[in-house]
Amino acid sequence: MKKLIIISSVVIIILLSIVTYKTLQVPEMPVHVHANFAIFVDGKQIDFAKPDYMSLKPCTENQEPSVNKLDNVHLHDNVGNVVHVHQDGITWNDLLQSLRFDINSQSDVSKNLTSKIYLDKNLVDSKILSENIKQDQHLLISINNLEAFSSVDQTEVLKSQYQQVGDNAHTYSEHSASESCSGTSPYTFTQRFKIMLYTNYKSLQSKQF
Repeated sequence: MKKLIIISSVVIIILLSIVTYKTLQVPEMPVHVHANFAIFVDGKQIDFAKPDYMSLKPCTENQEPSVNKLDNVHLHDNVGNVVHVHQDGITWNDLLQSLRFDINSQSDVSKNLTSKIYLDKNLVDSKILSENIKQDQHLLISINNLEAFSSVDQTEVLKSQYQQVGDNAHTYSEHSASESCSGTSPYTFTQRFKIMLYTNYKSLQSKQF
């Protein structure tokens, strides 16, 4: 009996140590990233400032990430060119999914519509959409029939579209642009514990077949 108690105590101590360690691995500061983006299809910019694309839940101080990953990437305040991110590991593809926008379905071979993607003024491969959204990035997705333009005109079209990406994401990061996007302060241990629990739960779920 005594041996069983000792073994049980050791197991409990080990489990508590693991839980504490995993909890301490959760970042102290809430993730609160903002970046600019714009999407053009056949020469027209998609208006993401419409209410249908907006999150009604404000970005509040000490906001904890949602269990639903796509809830952690959204738009606010009828501003359609600034994405708000509240969880590590959120990619540009996650943003597109949350906006219900599929690049492949928008491309039209019959109209010679092809996509070009620019990140921070650099022409990039579509693989970039699988990378995490970073603070103050600028993304342009242009799906156009650029073959109808000369090389010079193509440059001008893309340059004009890139200007519509904007550069106002940093104002949200400075906590001055919106009351619905307030500043952040460190998580409490309890909050970090809760985040650790559902993060690990979702990780286990994703490994199930």
